[in-house]
Amino acid sequence: MSDNVENTPVEAVVATETPAVAEAPAATEVAAVAAETAETVPATTSDASVVDKDEEKAKILKQVEFYFSDSNLPVDKFLNELVNKAKDGYVSIAKIASFKRMRDFKDSALIVEALRESKTLLEVSEDGLKVRRKVPIGPIDDYHNRSIYAKGFGEETPSLQLELEQYFGALGDVKQVRMRRKNGSNEFKGSVFVEYATLDEANKVGSSKLQYNGQDLLVMTKNEYCEMKAKQLGLEESQRGGHC
Repeated sequence: MSDNVENTPVEAVVATETPAVAEAPAATEVAAVAAETAETVPATTSDASVVDKDEEKAKILKQVEFYFSDSNLPVDKFLNELVNKAKDGYVSIAKIASFKRMRDFKDSALIVEALRESKTLLEVSEDGLKVRRKVPIGPIDDYHNRSIYAKGFGEETPSLQLELEQYFGALGDVKQVRMRRKNGSNEFKGSVFVEYATLDEANKVGSSKLQYNGQDLLVMTKNEYCEMKAKQLGLEESQRGGHC
């Protein structure tokens, strides 16, 4: 008996076409597309110089307003003489710029610009050469009440004034720190008077226990200090005030 042999159909093989490879665009085309699609980056201008200028103006104004303040002007003999010599109260800005704490500011035009920004205390002459107070000096009792006495700072260093301003400034809004010196000399007594913006600040700091560089400070309000000194000196009520 013979076997029946089936013819197995042969599957058709479908040829797969190889897709055409796109040609790379020319370099000029790439550049053109990039130019069309690239984001435009705006030019940036550093404003550091503007910030520096504003900071310098603020320092200038703060210093000159201190010179003419109620607490400084009455006891600043040199500046007081300049003010009193002028019938209109104006003082040369060039003279003010020669003061020790103003010598770092070299731009005279910037000094004038800064002083013109004083809101309530100062006014600059029309020619920009002189400056004066706008308002009369207030009563001395006002800043006495807002001031404190502190002692225990040791020997003076070149940076001590600034360090004390920063130290007491951290405790409230400081108007001035006056380093006390011995009569007839420039020797630092190791104590200061500090004027605050408000009576509450002065009373709070004046009743605080403070340390400076690890040393305990003797602290009280300025009125308390004046009372203490008056008693030590045996002064009558009518004689009190000038000694402190």
